[in-house]
Amino acid sequence: MYRTDAIHATGFEDALDRAKAAVAAGVDMIFIEALETREQMERAVREVNVPLMLNLIEGGKTPLVPVSEAEAMGFKLVVPALSALFSAARGMYDVMSRIRAEGVSDAYRDRLFTFSEFTEVVRLDEIREMEEKYLPRAVLEDKYRGKKKHRGQ
Repeated sequence: MYRTDAIHATGFEDALDRAKAAVAAGVDMIFIEALETREQMERAVREVNVPLMLNLIEGGKTPLVPVSEAEAMGFKLVVPALSALFSAARGMYDVMSRIRAEGVSDAYRDRLFTFSEFTEVVRLDEIREMEEKYLPRAVLEDKYRGKKKHRGQ
C-alpha cells in the first residue's frame, strides 16, 4: 500500500499525481490521506486504477460518510481509524470525572462492562489457553503463583 500526505503540503492534484505514479510503479493499493471533499473522494476512485483505502476520523479533514456510501463510491478498505480510541477515551474521562466528583463509580455502573463481560470481549480464556500451550511451566507458575485457572481470571 502506498500512502501520500501530499494534499496538506502541495494539494490534491499533486497527491493524485503521486498516487498514479505509485500505481505505475506497481503499488496495488493507495491511501490518499486527508481527502477534503466528496468530489475529491469520487475523483480519486475514478482516476486511480487500484483499490483505495479511506480513513474516517471524527474531526478530521475527510468528510465522514457512511461505510456503505464509501463502498458505493468505490473504496475497498474503509477504516474508522480513531473511533474506538476516541470513544474509549471519552468513556474513561467521564467515569474518572464521576469518581473524582463522587468518590465512586456506582452511578456509572450501567455503562461499564462487568468483569465477566470484559474477559469475554478480550477473549481471556483463549489467551490463557495460548499461555498454557506456549509459555514454559516456570513462567506460568511465577505469573499465577499457584492460583487455579478460573474463567475470567
